[in-house]
Amino acid sequence: MNFLQTLKKESERVVKLLEKFTVRLPDNAVTTAVRYSLFSGGKHLRPCIVLQAARMLGAKSNDEGIERIAAAIEMIHAYSLIHDDLPCMDDDGFRRGKPSCHKRFGEGIAVLAGDALLNLAFETLLDGKPSEHYFYAMKLIADCAGLNGMIGGQAEDISLGSKTTLSQVVSLSKKKTAALFRASTAAAGVCLSCTDEQLVNLCVIGENFGLAFQIKDDLLDKDKDEASSFVKVLGETETYAKLDEYTGKAKKALTVFGESGGFFRELLNFNVERNA
Repeated sequence: MNFLQTLKKESERVVKLLEKFTVRLPDNAVTTAVRYSLFSGGKHLRPCIVLQAARMLGAKSNDEGIERIAAAIEMIHAYSLIHDDLPCMDDDGFRRGKPSCHKRFGEGIAVLAGDALLNLAFETLLDGKPSEHYFYAMKLIADCAGLNGMIGGQAEDISLGSKTTLSQVVSLSKKKTAALFRASTAAAGVCLSCTDEQLVNLCVIGENFGLAFQIKDDLLDKDKDEASSFVKVLGETETYAKLDEYTGKAKKALTVFGESGGFFRELLNFNVERNA
Protein backbone atom coordinates (compact mmCIF):
# COMPACT_ATOMS: atom_id res chain seq x y z
CA MET A 1 0.00 0.00 0.00
CA ASN A 2 1.51 3.35 -1.04
CA PHE A 3 1.35 6.59 0.94
CA LEU A 4 -1.78 8.02 -0.71
CA GLN A 5 -3.63 4.73 -0.27
CA THR A 6 -2.65 4.67 3.40
CA LEU A 7 -3.80 8.27 3.84
CA LYS A 8 -7.13 7.51 2.14
CA LYS A 9 -7.68 4.45 4.33
CA GLU A 10 -6.91 6.42 7.50
CA SER A 11 -9.17 9.26 6.36
CA GLU A 12 -12.05 6.82 5.90
CA ARG A 13 -11.43 5.50 9.39
CA VAL A 14 -11.51 9.04 10.78
CA VAL A 15 -14.92 9.63 9.18
CA LYS A 16 -16.25 6.50 10.90
CA LEU A 17 -14.86 7.71 14.23
CA LEU A 18 -16.50 11.11 13.77
CA GLU A 19 -19.81 9.41 12.99
CA LYS A 20 -19.43 7.27 16.11
CA PHE A 21 -18.79 10.24 18.40
CA THR A 22 -21.54 12.48 16.95
CA VAL A 23 -24.35 9.95 16.65
CA ARG A 24 -26.24 11.31 19.68
CA LEU A 25 -26.21 14.99 18.81
CA PRO A 26 -29.64 16.70 19.05
CA ASP A 27 -31.57 17.39 15.88
CA ASN A 28 -31.44 21.17 15.49
CA ALA A 29 -30.03 23.93 13.27
CA VAL A 30 -26.66 24.07 15.01
CA THR A 31 -26.15 20.31 14.66
CA THR A 32 -26.97 20.57 10.96
CA ALA A 33 -24.24 23.21 10.59
CA VAL A 34 -21.84 21.12 12.69
CA ARG A 35 -22.34 18.09 10.44
CA TYR A 36 -22.08 20.23 7.30
CA SER A 37 -18.64 21.42 8.37
CA LEU A 38 -17.36 18.26 10.05
CA PHE A 39 -18.24 15.96 7.14
CA SER A 40 -17.23 18.30 4.32
CA GLY A 41 -14.42 16.16 2.92
CA GLY A 42 -10.73 16.91 3.13
CA LYS A 43 -7.80 14.61 3.90
CA HIS A 44 -8.33 14.59 7.70
CA LEU A 45 -4.58 15.06 7.93
CA ARG A 46 -4.36 15.92 11.63
CA PRO A 47 -6.31 12.93 12.97
CA CYS A 48 -4.50 10.68 10.49
CA ILE A 49 -1.27 11.93 12.04
CA VAL A 50 -2.59 10.98 15.49
CA LEU A 51 -3.34 7.45 14.32
CA GLN A 52 -0.01 7.08 12.54
CA ALA A 53 1.97 8.49 15.47
CA ALA A 54 0.36 5.81 17.63
CA ARG A 55 1.33 3.14 15.12
CA MET A 56 4.87 4.50 15.00
CA LEU A 57 5.02 3.95 18.78
CA GLY A 58 3.73 0.39 18.44
CA ALA A 59 0.19 0.93 19.73
CA LYS A 60 -2.82 -1.12 18.69
CA SER A 61 -4.88 0.55 15.98
CA ASN A 62 -8.10 0.40 18.04
CA ASP A 63 -6.81 2.06 21.23
CA GLU A 64 -9.83 3.99 22.53
CA GLY A 65 -7.86 6.91 23.87
CA ILE A 66 -6.09 7.40 20.55
CA GLU A 67 -9.40 7.20 18.67
CA ARG A 68 -10.92 9.87 20.89
CA ILE A 69 -7.87 12.10 20.51
CA ALA A 70 -7.99 11.75 16.72
CA ALA A 71 -11.70 12.63 16.57
CA ALA A 72 -11.29 15.56 18.97
CA ILE A 73 -8.39 16.98 16.96
CA GLU A 74 -10.53 16.97 13.80
CA MET A 75 -13.42 18.63 15.66
CA ILE A 76 -11.09 21.39 16.83
CA HIS A 77 -9.77 21.83 13.31
CA ALA A 78 -13.31 22.02 11.91
CA TYR A 79 -14.29 24.63 14.49
CA SER A 80 -11.26 26.73 13.60
CA LEU A 81 -12.13 26.68 9.89
CA ILE A 82 -15.69 27.86 10.58
CA HIS A 83 -14.44 30.78 12.65
CA ASP A 84 -11.55 31.61 10.29
CA ASP A 85 -14.01 31.95 7.41
CA LEU A 86 -16.22 34.48 9.24
CA PRO A 87 -16.37 38.05 7.88
CA CYS A 88 -14.74 39.36 11.06
CA MET A 89 -11.78 37.00 10.55
CA ASP A 90 -10.50 35.93 7.11
CA ASP A 91 -13.85 36.52 5.36
CA ASP A 92 -13.89 33.49 3.04
CA GLY A 93 -17.12 32.58 1.26
CA PHE A 94 -16.08 29.08 0.21
CA ARG A 95 -14.44 26.11 1.90
CA ARG A 96 -13.48 22.94 -0.01
CA GLY A 97 -15.54 23.98 -3.00
CA LYS A 98 -18.74 24.59 -1.01
CA PRO A 99 -20.21 27.69 0.64
CA SER A 100 -18.53 28.25 3.99
CA CYS A 101 -20.61 27.63 7.09
CA HIS A 102 -21.70 31.24 7.62
CA LYS A 103 -22.68 31.57 3.96
CA ARG A 104 -24.81 28.44 4.17
CA PHE A 105 -26.41 28.95 7.59
CA GLY A 106 -25.82 32.59 8.58
CA GLU A 107 -23.20 34.10 10.87
CA GLY A 108 -25.03 33.42 14.14
CA ILE A 109 -25.46 29.70 13.55
CA ALA A 110 -21.89 29.46 12.20
CA VAL A 111 -20.46 30.98 15.38
CA LEU A 112 -22.51 28.57 17.48
CA ALA A 113 -21.49 25.61 15.30
CA GLY A 114 -17.84 26.48 15.85
CA ASP A 115 -18.41 26.83 19.58
CA ALA A 116 -20.27 23.50 19.62
CA LEU A 117 -17.45 21.70 17.82
CA LEU A 118 -14.82 23.01 20.23
CA ASN A 119 -16.95 21.92 23.17
CA LEU A 120 -17.75 18.59 21.52
CA ALA A 121 -14.04 17.88 21.15
CA PHE A 122 -13.59 18.00 24.92
CA GLU A 123 -16.86 16.13 25.57
CA THR A 124 -15.44 13.38 23.36
CA LEU A 125 -12.17 13.38 25.28
CA LEU A 126 -13.80 13.50 28.72
CA ASP A 127 -15.93 10.46 27.92
CA GLY A 128 -12.73 8.41 27.62
CA LYS A 129 -11.20 6.15 30.25
CA PRO A 130 -9.33 8.26 32.82
CA SER A 131 -5.62 7.86 33.37
CA GLU A 132 -2.82 10.25 34.28
CA HIS A 133 -1.30 10.03 30.81
CA TYR A 134 -4.67 10.46 29.06
CA PHE A 135 -5.47 13.62 31.01
CA TYR A 136 -1.98 14.97 30.31
CA ALA A 137 -2.74 14.46 26.60
CA MET A 138 -6.02 16.36 27.03
CA LYS A 139 -4.20 19.24 28.72
CA LEU A 140 -1.70 19.35 25.87
CA ILE A 141 -4.52 19.55 23.31
CA ALA A 142 -6.24 22.31 25.29
CA ASP A 143 -3.02 24.34 25.42
CA CYS A 144 -2.48 24.01 21.67
CA ALA A 145 -6.06 25.09 20.96
CA GLY A 146 -6.11 28.04 23.35
CA LEU A 147 -4.43 31.38 23.93
CA ASN A 148 -0.95 29.86 23.73
CA GLY A 149 -1.88 28.15 20.46
CA MET A 150 -4.54 28.55 17.80
CA ILE A 151 -6.54 31.36 19.37
CA GLY A 152 -3.38 33.28 20.19
CA GLY A 153 -2.12 32.82 16.64
CA GLN A 154 -5.37 34.07 15.15
CA ALA A 155 -5.20 37.12 17.42
CA GLU A 156 -1.66 37.85 16.23
CA ASP A 157 -2.81 37.48 12.62
CA ILE A 158 -5.63 39.99 13.14
CA SER A 159 -3.27 42.54 14.73
CA LEU A 160 -0.63 42.40 12.00
CA GLY A 161 0.08 45.62 10.14
CA SER A 162 0.87 45.91 6.46
CA LYS A 163 4.58 45.46 7.14
CA THR A 164 5.57 42.28 8.94
CA THR A 165 8.80 40.62 10.03
CA LEU A 166 9.84 36.99 9.69
CA SER A 167 9.74 36.53 13.47
CA GLN A 168 6.10 37.72 13.53
CA VAL A 169 5.07 35.34 10.75
CA VAL A 170 6.89 32.41 12.36
CA SER A 171 5.31 33.18 15.74
CA LEU A 172 1.73 33.28 14.49
CA SER A 173 2.29 30.25 12.22
CA LYS A 174 3.60 28.21 15.15
CA LYS A 175 0.41 28.99 17.03
CA LYS A 176 -2.27 29.25 14.35
CA THR A 177 -1.18 26.29 12.19
CA ALA A 178 1.65 24.27 13.71
CA ALA A 179 0.22 23.98 17.23
CA LEU A 180 -2.54 21.54 16.25
CA PHE A 181 -0.07 19.41 14.27
CA ARG A 182 2.19 19.38 17.34
CA ALA A 183 -0.79 18.34 19.46
CA SER A 184 -1.53 15.54 16.98
CA THR A 185 1.87 13.92 17.37
CA ALA A 186 2.54 14.77 21.01
CA ALA A 187 -0.88 13.86 22.45
CA ALA A 188 -0.64 10.43 20.87
CA GLY A 189 2.77 9.96 22.46
CA VAL A 190 1.73 11.20 25.88
CA CYS A 191 -1.40 9.04 25.89
CA LEU A 192 0.76 5.99 25.14
CA SER A 193 3.33 6.80 27.87
CA CYS A 194 6.16 7.52 25.46
CA THR A 195 9.63 8.32 26.76
CA ASP A 196 10.79 11.89 27.30
CA GLU A 197 13.11 11.58 24.31
CA GLN A 198 10.29 10.34 22.11
CA LEU A 199 8.01 13.16 23.25
CA VAL A 200 10.60 15.83 22.46
CA ASN A 201 11.02 14.42 18.98
CA LEU A 202 7.27 14.03 18.42
CA CYS A 203 6.88 17.73 19.24
CA VAL A 204 9.69 18.64 16.84
CA ILE A 205 8.11 16.54 14.08
CA GLY A 206 4.63 18.00 14.58
CA GLU A 207 5.69 21.62 14.86
CA ASN A 208 8.14 21.59 11.96
CA PHE A 209 5.74 19.72 9.72
CA GLY A 210 3.10 22.31 10.64
CA LEU A 211 5.41 25.16 9.67
CA ALA A 212 6.37 23.39 6.44
CA PHE A 213 2.67 22.83 5.72
CA GLN A 214 1.90 26.53 6.20
CA ILE A 215 4.83 27.54 4.02
CA LYS A 216 3.67 25.22 1.25
CA ASP A 217 0.19 26.76 1.47
CA ASP A 218 1.75 30.22 1.18
CA LEU A 219 3.70 29.14 -1.90
CA LEU A 220 0.56 27.73 -3.50
CA ASP A 221 -1.23 31.04 -2.74
CA LYS A 222 1.76 33.24 -3.56
CA ASP A 223 -0.36 35.70 -5.57
CA LYS A 224 -2.51 36.58 -2.55
CA ASP A 225 -1.53 39.81 -0.79
CA GLU A 226 -1.55 38.59 2.82
CA ALA A 227 0.57 40.18 5.53
CA SER A 228 1.12 36.84 7.28
CA SER A 229 2.49 35.07 4.19
CA PHE A 230 6.05 33.77 4.25
CA VAL A 231 6.26 34.63 0.54
CA LYS A 232 5.40 38.28 1.15
CA VAL A 233 8.04 38.57 3.87
CA LEU A 234 10.84 36.49 2.34
CA GLY A 235 10.17 36.29 -1.37
CA GLU A 236 9.60 33.02 -3.22
CA THR A 237 13.20 31.75 -3.34
CA GLU A 238 13.89 32.19 0.37
CA THR A 239 10.49 30.72 1.20
CA TYR A 240 11.45 27.52 -0.61
CA ALA A 241 14.63 27.50 1.48
CA LYS A 242 12.52 27.75 4.65
CA LEU A 243 10.36 24.88 3.44
CA ASP A 244 13.49 22.74 3.09
CA GLU A 245 14.74 23.88 6.50
CA TYR A 246 11.62 22.90 8.45
CA THR A 247 11.19 19.68 6.47
CA GLY A 248 14.78 18.77 7.28
CA LYS A 249 14.31 19.40 11.01
CA ALA A 250 11.28 17.10 11.08
CA LYS A 251 13.13 14.37 9.19
CA LYS A 252 16.08 14.59 11.58
CA ALA A 253 13.75 14.11 14.57
CA LEU A 254 12.26 11.04 12.84
CA THR A 255 15.57 9.18 12.99
CA VAL A 256 14.84 8.30 16.63
CA PHE A 257 11.94 6.11 15.44
CA GLY A 258 13.86 4.22 12.77
CA GLU A 259 11.90 2.36 10.10
CA SER A 260 8.60 2.84 11.93
CA GLY A 261 8.68 6.51 10.91
CA GLY A 262 8.16 5.70 7.23
CA PHE A 263 4.68 7.25 7.01
CA PHE A 264 5.96 10.57 8.31
CA ARG A 265 8.92 10.62 5.93
CA GLU A 266 6.51 10.12 3.05
CA LEU A 267 4.17 12.75 4.52
CA LEU A 268 6.97 15.31 4.59
CA ASN A 269 7.88 14.54 0.98
CA PHE A 270 4.21 14.67 -0.01
CA ASN A 271 3.87 18.13 1.50
CA VAL A 272 6.84 19.47 -0.44
CA GLU A 273 5.48 18.09 -3.71
CA ARG A 274 1.73 18.70 -3.34
CA ASN A 275 -0.06 21.13 -5.64
CA ALA A 276 -3.23 21.72 -3.62
